[in-house]
Amino acid sequence: MRLLIASLSVLLFLFFAMEASAKIVFDSTREGVDGIYVMDDDGGNVKLLTDMLHPAIPRWSPDGKYIVFSRQTDKRNKRSRLFLIKADGTSIRQLTTLVGEATDSPGPFSPDGKSILFHRTERVNNKARHSLLVIDIESGQITKLIEDIVVTMPDWSPDGKHIVFSTSSAAGGAGGTLYIIGADGSNLRPLIPAQPEPLPGALVIHRWYPRWSPNGKRIVYIQTEYTWEPWPPHELALIRRAYRYRVCNAKGEHVQSLLIPKDWDLRGIDWMENGESVVFSGNKVKLNAPPDIEEPPTNIYKYHLATGKTTRLTEHLGIDHTLDWVSDSARAVSPAGKRPMQWGALRSFIPAYRVVFKAVSVSIKNLME
Repeated sequence: MRLLIASLSVLLFLFFAMEASAKIVFDSTREGVDGIYVMDDDGGNVKLLTDMLHPAIPRWSPDGKYIVFSRQTDKRNKRSRLFLIKADGTSIRQLTTLVGEATDSPGPFSPDGKSILFHRTERVNNKARHSLLVIDIESGQITKLIEDIVVTMPDWSPDGKHIVFSTSSAAGGAGGTLYIIGADGSNLRPLIPAQPEPLPGALVIHRWYPRWSPNGKRIVYIQTEYTWEPWPPHELALIRRAYRYRVCNAKGEHVQSLLIPKDWDLRGIDWMENGESVVFSGNKVKLNAPPDIEEPPTNIYKYHLATGKTTRLTEHLGIDHTLDWVSDSARAVSPAGKRPMQWGALRSFIPAYRVVFKAVSVSIKNLME
């Protein structure tokens, strides 16, 4: 009898674990205040974690228990440092310390959750110096991977062997592209060949914000297309022509386009639901003209890859920026040392577990009578 009740209790635990939802963390500007927010991946239960000193660029730890982000250290110092916070908004801890005029921008946790990638910009002899570094969370030891290349939005492959990142574009010149390196900083190479220096007025292609799929086989990224042209009263203005949202394989090949309209300017993008969907923040803009002085409201949407269906997750007049998705509940029930089952796969089992739950409830009731 005890064994039966124990077995039924385990089934109940599994059911309630699967009912929990995955989470999205994002930075947002609402009513003029910058903050880090967390919500369910259906857009519900929005919670402000911190709005102190302009926090930005949050990323989940692999187990969904912590979030890394950047913020200023005080109101007078505009330079940003890395901070760690628990998923419930408590226990904020500074990870990087002041180094002259350096600014730190966070990347992802390593797949084992022990380290964090970040990009640092320093002023050396009145020149900007860029580097990609990794910090060990427990010891605080920092290791430099590469330097003298502008790194934006780095992402660690799920197997921990590679890092993909984008480079910035030059005003009036060529656009940036995607690069890939080994996790130790070796073998730097373009994932997608960079565009040659365009002629004046020619189309500039800028690829950025790459994210690995959960299985490590694909990379989603944003592609911005624009020209630099005279536009009174500006001597030279950026004229937006199109936005593309694309997926390639781990070698930068077999590029496919998502069916998101080309007049949607995206601020951030990530995979969700075991790679079946992507989640992004964006807004509709006017093409063939310079950007508006005032930014339009930017919200978060879910895009299902198989159907092309777009679902709105947030609705407000502020601006949602970068974002990151995690299935913390699914990872919490994964056996130690095993590859965690992704939330999309778990969610597909829920209808069957509802049947099991009903049967278990009836069985327990009968046993108690």
